[in-house]
Amino acid sequence: MLKRHKNKKGMKQMNQSKAFIFDMDGLLFDTENLGIRASIEVGKALGYPITRDLVLKVIGVTHAACEATYRAAIPQFDGQRFFPAFAQWMQETVKKEGLGIKEGVKPLISFLREGGFPCALASSSPMELIEFYLERADMTGWFDQVVSGTMVKRSKPAPDIFLLAARKMGVEPERCMVFEDSINGVKAGRAAGMRVCMVPDLIPYTPDLAGYVDWLKPTLQAALDSLKEEMK
Repeated sequence: MLKRHKNKKGMKQMNQSKAFIFDMDGLLFDTENLGIRASIEVGKALGYPITRDLVLKVIGVTHAACEATYRAAIPQFDGQRFFPAFAQWMQETVKKEGLGIKEGVKPLISFLREGGFPCALASSSPMELIEFYLERADMTGWFDQVVSGTMVKRSKPAPDIFLLAARKMGVEPERCMVFEDSINGVKAGRAAGMRVCMVPDLIPYTPDLAGYVDWLKPTLQAALDSLKEEMK
């Protein structure tokens, strides 16, 4: 159980987890299925035979890591052609179809902000897409820090992006809790020495992930309910 104390606002504050870090795609926003569509359609237009199974291998990683995986499968793959077209496809489609926000996202982040807990967004996506999604979700300014995968050398499952987010918030890694949906993400959170809450999206939880996951929740709303219980 988490220890707690009261902050100036009177809310019971957790002593172990005093800051919270969120992934973005597949956790906050329903963009993973959209990303698969984009990858396949943009790949087809550029002559790259990208499949769903191939895209699933790169969920949660940076463009650099994605390019290495794609190029291993498709030697002619060129990230300088693909990624700008991918970003354009995503933005145009979100403008037409809307951006799906996952259950519990705004209630959970609002609860933490009201309690005075620092919150960071740490996504492997480029800052351009992060800012676009936050704007479309009317969530610009909701996070104390926003970290993109382009700001670190190593992609998830390396811990770099989460360690940078903690450093920017001025909080020790062991006092942070990470919310993630991907296998690469939960492994990165554990490697950073943080508590990890997995909320699976396209890739399900399997028993071999037990060593990386502290909480397994179906939605962020369920995670919020559990946090409220721990703070009593």
